[in-house]
Amino acid sequence: SLTHPQIVHEIGRALGCDVPFVEVPREEAEAVLADAMGEYAGWYLDGRAELVGNPQLPTTAVADVLGRPATTFAQWADAHVDEFR
Repeated sequence: SLTHPQIVHEIGRALGCDVPFVEVPREEAEAVLADAMGEYAGWYLDGRAELVGNPQLPTTAVADVLGRPATTFAQWADAHVDEFR
């Protein structure tokens, strides 16, 4: 499990520039996310916070379902870098 700062770092690395991560108060984050996530914004933030101390362990689920290995987030960011430009 990657933290939000790690995710932002990998997107910046793919772009070839530094992308700053700015932490905002939970209430502000929840309000922004609520536009797209509605009542589940708080649940999402709680879940992401829980992953910091209890990261998910890797499984073979992607390989089992797709018949190919999973990719890392860094590989995904590289493959989708144009969407971030």
